[in-house]
Amino acid sequence: MGTEHKGLLLAVLALMLALVPASVFADLPDPDTIEIESVLVSRHMQQANDTVCLLRYNIDYGNTTQPNEPVDQAFVFTWVDSTGNTTLGNTTAVPFHNLGYGKGCVSFYMDSDYGAYWGDLGNITVQGTALFDAPAPSDTYTLLSGDYSAYTSPADIREELRQYVIANAMFLELNWNEFWMSTGAEGRQIDLLAFISPQYTVLSGTGEGYFTQVVASLRTMCPLLFAVQIINPAYTDQEFDQGLAESYADTYAGTEIENFQEGSSEFFGNIGFQTVGTMITIALVLITMGFCAWKWQRATPGIVIAFPAVLVLTRMGFPDMIIVIASVGFAVLLLAFTLFFKPGAG
Repeated sequence: MGTEHKGLLLAVLALMLALVPASVFADLPDPDTIEIESVLVSRHMQQANDTVCLLRYNIDYGNTTQPNEPVDQAFVFTWVDSTGNTTLGNTTAVPFHNLGYGKGCVSFYMDSDYGAYWGDLGNITVQGTALFDAPAPSDTYTLLSGDYSAYTSPADIREELRQYVIANAMFLELNWNEFWMSTGAEGRQIDLLAFISPQYTVLSGTGEGYFTQVVASLRTMCPLLFAVQIINPAYTDQEFDQGLAESYADTYAGTEIENFQEGSSEFFGNIGFQTVGTMITIALVLITMGFCAWKWQRATPGIVIAFPAVLVLTRMGFPDMIIVIASVGFAVLLLAFTLFFKPGAG
């Protein structure tokens, strides 16, 4: 290869190296503490035999210079079954506070297809990525039988998870506020919990922002962790028939009222009784108003006096309901006009 070609090749390689992110060549320092501190495995959260695993970790640099790369680039969490042959899940932490270092939480979710692994005493490992020199820092936690929820009732399982989230939020609050104190802050900087009452604790807005990233479906799994709960109401689609109307129509079957209805209908040329009943009801109201106008020179009180009788006749099925509703609306407007808008005599 000629000198010119070698020079061109070196120039191309130099350009390619310049374009590669510096983090690829980063040799991150090992943390002073790397540990999985606590684990809870629950099931039946969104479907039968599904599994959610929530754990608390601690990746602390203490007196060692903390890397600038966030935790989701520097560390990965892996769940492997007890045989070591099946990887049940891989996930990363959420760089929510201090790039995700210090204490934090991580979750795995497996659908019902993994139900056979319930109770398996496998391992969960947190390990550094290729950004570290080999061997990368790591910690392996071997699951215990006590890490699996012993509850079978959905309500008890959700309550156990709710209390576990609250307990971890307390640990994180303490750790995260200690971090801010070390930087010179005065007083608490972060609250992950809100105390509605001594008996009712929920996640604060900050707590919701963090834990809903850690567990994507936490609102569905533990709605009681949230001050504002989103619940799908139970609804049963129903089909309606005319059974009640037919029952009301047969109320006076075989009575004198039925005989009166049939006789009135025949008297007016076999028109429907509701038409006859409507005319009777209107006539009653008009007669009452006329009597009041003759007796007291005011027709309006007649509407009030006749109203109880109209209610009784309506219950007996005399007037058409549309006419009754329209008449009541007119009566209310007339009374309002008389009481509030009609000029006084003085």
